[in-house]
Amino acid sequence: EQATGGGSSGGGQGESYLPVLAGLVNAAVAGCLDAGVGMRATAMATTVAVMKGTTEMRVDPGVKDVKGARSLHVLGFSSVGDTVLVESEGSFTFEEWETVEELARRACLAGASKSGDMKMQNGEIEEATQSVLDVLRGAVEVKVMAEERWRDG
Repeated sequence: EQATGGGSSGGGQGESYLPVLAGLVNAAVAGCLDAGVGMRATAMATTVAVMKGTTEMRVDPGVKDVKGARSLHVLGFSSVGDTVLVESEGSFTFEEWETVEELARRACLAGASKSGDMKMQNGEIEEATQSVLDVLRGAVEVKVMAEERWRDG
């Protein structure tokens, strides 16, 4: 069973907004944190591309990967693990979508420490350097340290 979505590949009008959506979500959350907006939990998002003519999936795909994708997915998660955003376009099976969701969840929330991009190829998941949550926490830590530096002397 195949699912199809809107956007430019699904018969919609104009260019797809999916390639920039994860970045917009992450920038909005970082802006709120920088402004001191109180939040019970944070949210983060990532993009996963399912490549044409293969079962390979790439997290945070580049421009060439987006153009060579059979389907594109943006998923967002809260820092406590709740799914808060799901947008997809293109052709994909339910089984592929389940794998996309697992890849996106790991990319956003898992504390991986291996090097290289995260992708799925030949049924094996290759881990990323850091999760989006790790990057967000690191940025907040640097900001807090800089703002508290005046207390040291």
